[in-house]
Amino acid sequence: MATDQPKFDLINAYTPPGKVAASFIAHQGPIDLILGPWGSGKTVAAVHKMVFHAATLFPVCKDGWVHVRTAAIRDTYREMAKTALQSWEEFFPRDGPYTSSEKGAWSGGQDRPVKHILEFDVKRMVRGNWQKIPVRFEIEFAAIGQANLDSFFKGYEISMGWMNECDLLHEDVPGRLFGRTARYPPVDEVAEFEYERLGTIKDPDTGEEALKMPRIVLGDYNPPDESNWTYKRHIEEPEKWPDYHFSNNHPACRPTQKTD
Repeated sequence: MATDQPKFDLINAYTPPGKVAASFIAHQGPIDLILGPWGSGKTVAAVHKMVFHAATLFPVCKDGWVHVRTAAIRDTYREMAKTALQSWEEFFPRDGPYTSSEKGAWSGGQDRPVKHILEFDVKRMVRGNWQKIPVRFEIEFAAIGQANLDSFFKGYEISMGWMNECDLLHEDVPGRLFGRTARYPPVDEVAEFEYERLGTIKDPDTGEEALKMPRIVLGDYNPPDESNWTYKRHIEEPEKWPDYHFSNNHPACRPTQKTD
């Protein structure tokens, strides 16, 4: 008997390390953060969260493809290479079976942005029937370094954003990154039948009904001390941040307490 659950062998091959990581992967934003100690699987969960939503949530376009563009942000390129990019390549190596055959599907590196394009098929329920839908997933790994936040984010037109070890980034990064989501793919390229699935929202500028595009920013981080913005938002005043979904990926993990 058919169900409305998507069939996605690529992500089904991965088993989350626990219920919290599974919940983090499934949550649909706006801003989803997962806290855990080193080695708890939070970075790997972030990798699969992005691909999972590309396969199951983001809209099919008029050309029959799902087009998703993601920005992965870190503080420095050196740390990016050791963490986010390394975890990504463990599951999606540059010469792996999901790398697009197009020229430049893997580019960059050595203290500059890295771009990787994946292509894979997913089965989706479309108007009551299972259909095989191709997905084009593009991700760019970049480091903020000493760049001005306004200039750094100005050119981004993305579907999702990933903040790797977000406690090391400026507290304004989540909002800036979220502001660049829902810009890809362009709404006028989305298939008409997706309006029924995703619904509409009133455009604040025009007042007209527009497609409610998925918007997700995700982040992973280690237990911070109490001066960090993640501690303030997660532990001290979560009620002031209703758009944030916080996950603790380890039951014994608690933010570091200062001592006199």
